[in-house]
Amino acid sequence: RRAMPLAVQRRALKTFVKVLRPDRAGLLPPPENAEFLVWAEYEPRLAGHISGADVAQEVRDMVQSLLAFALDRRRILRIYDAELLMKKTQANEPGMSIQEYLSEIVRGAIGEGVDVARPAEWQLHLALADSLKQLYSVADLPDEVASNALFHLSRLADATDSALERAGAAGGWSFCANEGGNCTCEGLVRFGVDRAWSAAAASASAMNCSTQHFGDPKPHTAKRCECLAAKPGSDDLLRAHLLNLRASLAEVFCGPADDTASEGTSRRGAPCRLAGQLAESAADML
Repeated sequence: RRAMPLAVQRRALKTFVKVLRPDRAGLLPPPENAEFLVWAEYEPRLAGHISGADVAQEVRDMVQSLLAFALDRRRILRIYDAELLMKKTQANEPGMSIQEYLSEIVRGAIGEGVDVARPAEWQLHLALADSLKQLYSVADLPDEVASNALFHLSRLADATDSALERAGAAGGWSFCANEGGNCTCEGLVRFGVDRAWSAAAASASAMNCSTQHFGDPKPHTAKRCECLAAKPGSDDLLRAHLLNLRASLAEVFCGPADDTASEGTSRRGAPCRLAGQLAESAADML
């Protein structure tokens, strides 16, 4: 049995990565046809029931399944065993190494970076983290494979931390208008200065920023209105995604998943699997 040529393997992997983004690959029906896409139930109790097809959910499920399939333990071990066999037999035609395979999968899934403001990419990044975690958690994984998986998890965690630093602080109260002006806000509005603020008032459009409306929380001082938006902005959603991704990776790296680390220091500790092995070794010595 001859091994598949390396060039063919690389082309197949390149095609696989394209399928992870079916919208860009032209694999999805055009949006104007969405109303004609239906799903028919074939279970006896639901016979004849037809509903609109949730294409977005089908795509999310497909992408998650594809990554789980590509990073499945059995598949990874087959690639690794084939690599060892090629080295042992000194084959003229080299096969794909586990290092190249994992690198291409991860590079393709990360795409333009973890701080891209597209929800479809966020789902892909989370699915990648889940599949890598599943692979790394395998107890009998060869050290070389485990090291490659840990490298990519660490790289993904570093990219997430950097993206969070660029994203800045979470959205909160923002300046809306100076005293005497009109504050346009959909959410809550407060009036005051420094630490002296009125009770927050609900606002659906514009509100006069004055003592007549809010009272005077700090007399004889120029004040302002601030708005706390009821709906998240694109930056708020991106930051929430990055925090979600960090929390997912914190299951691998034993350390805080929040902003408690001091500036300039890593927010991650030792890999949890390795930390657990050290603890077991120490217990055996007692």
